[in-house]
Amino acid sequence: MIPDTVKVIAHSLSTLAALDTAKAVVSSSGLGSFNFCRLNNDTCYIYEVRHRNHIATWSHLLCEKIDECDKLYDFRGTASNTFGNNVTFVPGSPGGFAIYTGDVNQDCVVDGTDCALVGY
Repeated sequence: MIPDTVKVIAHSLSTLAALDTAKAVVSSSGLGSFNFCRLNNDTCYIYEVRHRNHIATWSHLLCEKIDECDKLYDFRGTASNTFGNNVTFVPGSPGGFAIYTGDVNQDCVVDGTDCALVGY
């Protein structure tokens, strides 16, 4: 994995409305620090991860609160950290779970249109 910019959107758990967005460079180990300025400490959120050519991936539907500085939510630990277990295990160093790639045009489907855009 090479470092790259990733966007995370915090959504209301009850309505799924987008409430805040943060961008950060994710390191080669898959870690990034995302700062949300408009979230309440005692409110539940669900997080959507977006990357330029990956399928959008959401955190599980459990209550996630930002109740302390530098709160960590790790999508890499287990498949159940994502909604619908929408990740795949990648062995090696550092190893862990990764989101699926291939959605070049960001229409939430990986198909021949994406292949045509990259010249396959």
